Amino acid sequence: MDTVIERVGKTLVIGTPLGIGKCNALLNAFYQRACHDEGIELKIITALSLAVPPAGSELERRFMVPLAERLWPDYPALDYLRDLVADKLPPNVKVLEFYFPPGRMLGAPAAQRNYISSNYTHVARDMMDHGVNVLMQSIAVREDTSGRRYSLSSNPDVTLDLVPLVRERVAQGGAPAVGVGMVNRRLPFMGQDAIVDADYFDLLVDLPDYDHEPFAMPSSPVSLADHAIGLHASGLLPDGGTLQIGIGSLGDAIVQGCCLRHEHNRAWREALNAMGQGEMPAEIARYGGTGAFDTGIYGASEMFVEGFLTLYDRDILKRFVYDDPWLEAWQEKRGEGPAVTRELLEWLIEEGVVDKPLTLSDVDWLTHYGVFCDGVRLEGDELVCPDGHRLGANLEDPATLAAVEASCLGERLRHGRLLQAGFLLGSARYYERLRIMPEALFSAIDMTAIREVNRLSGDRALEARQRRGARFFNSVMKITLIGAAVSDGLEDGRVVSGVGGQYDFVSLAHGLPDGRSVLMLRSTRRDSSGALESNITPAYGHITIPRHLRDMVVTEYGVADLRGQPDGEVIKRLIAVSDARFQDELLAWAKKHGKVETDYEIPDRQRGNTPEHLRRALASLAQQDLLPEYPLGTDFTDEEVMLARALPRLKAAAGSWRGRGQLLAGLIAPGKLPAGGEACMQRMQLARPHGLREHIMARLVRWALVRAS
Repeated sequence: MDTVIERVGKTLVIGTPLGIGKCNALLNAFYQRACHDEGIELKIITALSLAVPPAGSELERRFMVPLAERLWPDYPALDYLRDLVADKLPPNVKVLEFYFPPGRMLGAPAAQRNYISSNYTHVARDMMDHGVNVLMQSIAVREDTSGRRYSLSSNPDVTLDLVPLVRERVAQGGAPAVGVGMVNRRLPFMGQDAIVDADYFDLLVDLPDYDHEPFAMPSSPVSLADHAIGLHASGLLPDGGTLQIGIGSLGDAIVQGCCLRHEHNRAWREALNAMGQGEMPAEIARYGGTGAFDTGIYGASEMFVEGFLTLYDRDILKRFVYDDPWLEAWQEKRGEGPAVTRELLEWLIEEGVVDKPLTLSDVDWLTHYGVFCDGVRLEGDELVCPDGHRLGANLEDPATLAAVEASCLGERLRHGRLLQAGFLLGSARYYERLRIMPEALFSAIDMTAIREVNRLSGDRALEARQRRGARFFNSVMKITLIGAAVSDGLEDGRVVSGVGGQYDFVSLAHGLPDGRSVLMLRSTRRDSSGALESNITPAYGHITIPRHLRDMVVTEYGVADLRGQPDGEVIKRLIAVSDARFQDELLAWAKKHGKVETDYEIPDRQRGNTPEHLRRALASLAQQDLLPEYPLGTDFTDEEVMLARALPRLKAAAGSWRGRGQLLAGLIAPGKLPAGGEACMQRMQLARPHGLREHIMARLVRWALVRAS
């Protein structure tokens, strides 16, 4: 710490990654120093500061404490976050964030005041504008035969953009800056662009006491409505296309939908037909596909979520891309994957990519990408094969070409990738999987700068070709009837989460020849009082994605293709995927404001948008256990899964008079526990309650378990 202050002074502007890339121990040390030294001006710029979820009630404490001891046994809490939430930061400390854990900062005034609304690709720029002079990041380390190597691990996202900007400022005589890398041996070591040299940071902190498990994010349960959205969304992804998804239940639902389409295709089709009342959505036939993923998909996603590993395991994530326009052209033309064939070599010759009498540069290129196997070299006008025998280098001769095919061709193309992403975050199971993944998968994942993922930043034609058939799936909170999306904030201006990369991907979709932005939302939600409301709303006081970028919208009731449509048609299509209980009032608003013809009537088949219809349509998949609550697995025990369903019912019921009446009835007659219920009561330490308070809690938990079964 003293070294940093000596170099940059006592005005410290620390830029540190979002999520699990933070150096918690170092950040705590700097924060505590600032708390005790008013001469230090400390500003921390970051996002997604993670903490063990608080337990507000006694029941929540009983559920959370054992879970926290298992999932976050040694996670060092962020001191600044504790005081930020409590609105107790000292005057000389400011914390600026550009993304919050969803909903966690709604009651934190200091966090709300200091939120930075910024696209993910602009974060490095904004950090520079605030004068960042300390870059602080947790890094992974690997010892092997080549020596010690370092990796930016979970967060090359902003760092790879920010470091060159800081170095340029310093080189031009600007304010000094210090880069600090803190080794955490339990971070997964990620490859390609994430690997950095030892001198990438000015200071390296390598203390075993600072090693800790990265913060685990338990999977969210996937509801029936979520699964319906995932089924529709999976049909919009063309075979051979490109996928972007995020964390959460809707991302998991898309993964499960893709797996069903690939492995249980008939059942998947029947479910879509049933949801569409006998018809496959036209948008799927036009923009997606209904067959298995024979060519497979490529991942280009700002977040490397656990679902991509599932897609890899299920032989869906298998389309390699290459940083070479000719190989990409071949892949697009033939869709044959990375296999090396004589036809590929003949095509490269025909297109003039390599000369018929091969040159040294030709052989180097062919060997680099695996068209030629290792050991092939050119000496004079002869090719020397790996076994030492010699061939002519003029591939115009059919006999020579046949000999080259037999002796020089590789088996698979090399230096391709299956996934490109900027950061990662997930469950404890996920981190362990990354730590032990095989070389074939390790080398196919490129963790890189966020500008490389969220926009076209280099060879635009090549990058567009790599992202062919792109479908960028993002979750939103609400959609207005004219197609604007609300994703990050409430109508009163309070921030729920943040823009993140959503706007980047929506804009990118409009810039790609066949790209589509797909915004997903559940058609309804319960407000704080328990009342049902529509998430498709006439208007809203705040938007994240403007209506001029409207594209595709998916709810559990279908797909609305809004791109290029007039307002009136947009409204009709959104009403068509809204819950039937709100359709009349939405249409009335549109007619009142002259946006829809006064004689327009909602078609009868759209009147069936009800939860009951959805349950009937998906009953067959549910009976076959093809719509699991946790498609990717869970870190919860069986008892915790049951309690996670049940306990929220208590909180929801307490929010209304009707619910409180149900709780009172539950106290009197809670009902018979379902199978597994006794184990749940033991997990909550309420199997043998003592005293009036515990008896009341036990009856309430019993009632909730009965209602959730």
